[in-house]
Amino acid sequence: MQGHINSLSRKDRLSIRSKKSMNKFRFGDGVSYPSQCHLIIPIYVGDCRYELGVDVVTCDIPLLLSHGTWKRAKAKIDIDSATIQFLGSTISLITSSSGHLCLPISRSLDISNVETQKVLDRVMFASPLNGVSPDLKSKAKKLHVQFCHPSADRLINLLTNAGTTDERVFDAIKEVTLQCDVCLRNKKAPLRPVVGFPIASSFNETVALDLKARGQDGYILHMIDHLTRYSSACLITNKRKRFDAELFELPSQQLLVFSCH
Repeated sequence: MQGHINSLSRKDRLSIRSKKSMNKFRFGDGVSYPSQCHLIIPIYVGDCRYELGVDVVTCDIPLLLSHGTWKRAKAKIDIDSATIQFLGSTISLITSSSGHLCLPISRSLDISNVETQKVLDRVMFASPLNGVSPDLKSKAKKLHVQFCHPSADRLINLLTNAGTTDERVFDAIKEVTLQCDVCLRNKKAPLRPVVGFPIASSFNETVALDLKARGQDGYILHMIDHLTRYSSACLITNKRKRFDAELFELPSQQLLVFSCH
């Protein structure tokens, strides 16, 4: 919420209204979160300005619109084209770093948009980003937050189109993006290989062991060689660490193939 408020103009910030709220909300963890307050905030959908009533909770959760809000706005989502018909306008959706489709409620990121240029100018204020500025990192962080946590490449491309050429600015943006808590919490999970790398290259190099309870009779010790997938099992009476041949139903010499060298 604070990030959205910071992205607004002074006039929009002064228009925010607050009142007490007794609402409670539950999310995936099942915990009930009481509302801290109810805010009426300005949002921008397409080229139009609207006011939206929202409850603020002390929970790491993005802004969520209720089913009733979508229904009253007669919203229709087109997944194929990643667009939404919202309040009589067709709006392009953006994809978050976690892969979810999101409706932008800030000014357009198009550099040809006059309001976008105003945001850039407002952040640059006293000294341009191309100049020597002691608070270069704080300005980069403010840009990153005001443009709703874009990737470093996207923000750098935006500034390049606006005429910024200083590599120190780009380095500051990359550093801020890597250290952003919001981006770290919502980034995509790394891709996992379909098949894992082998962990053994010779017989008896790596042996997997597992125990399965067998009622009152003890346990089944199951052993598998990772390279050959050679498998064998035997019964043991307890899970004591010390090796004792008489604990096994098989003669001890039959178990020597499972010792790791």
